[in-house]
Amino acid sequence: MYLIVYVSSAVNKLSNSELVQLLETCRRNNAELNITGMLLYKDGNFIQAVEGEKAIVKNIMQKVIKDNRHKDFTIIFEDEISERDFPDWSMGFYNLGLESAENLQGYSNYIDFSPTEDDLRSDKSIAIYLLNIFKKTVR
Repeated sequence: MYLIVYVSSAVNKLSNSELVQLLETCRRNNAELNITGMLLYKDGNFIQAVEGEKAIVKNIMQKVIKDNRHKDFTIIFEDEISERDFPDWSMGFYNLGLESAENLQGYSNYIDFSPTEDDLRSDKSIAIYLLNIFKKTVR
């Protein structure tokens, strides 16, 4: 198993419907590839964990890097893992700024912590902490 966690910023902030569409696409594609993970979004910034077979995860990252909907792509954690952190989710999701997402599967309103992009880039443990808190509190 392999895990990559990255941060990036949207070129243009995404609307609620664009976020839902992105989530649905991620879940469908990830299920087909046996990829699991989590996507957090706030004010145009993303943090995403992607886990699965190493070659597939690396291939996904190459596609993400080339995606012109975002910029400032930075891998903040990358390593072999002994087991999945998000085994039951083709893609967990949380929009830290979206009130109407409460009915989406995998939604949690627990996280009020809102680190800056610089915080995430400088301290990898913040990203892992944020992702794991979400995992533990999702309803």
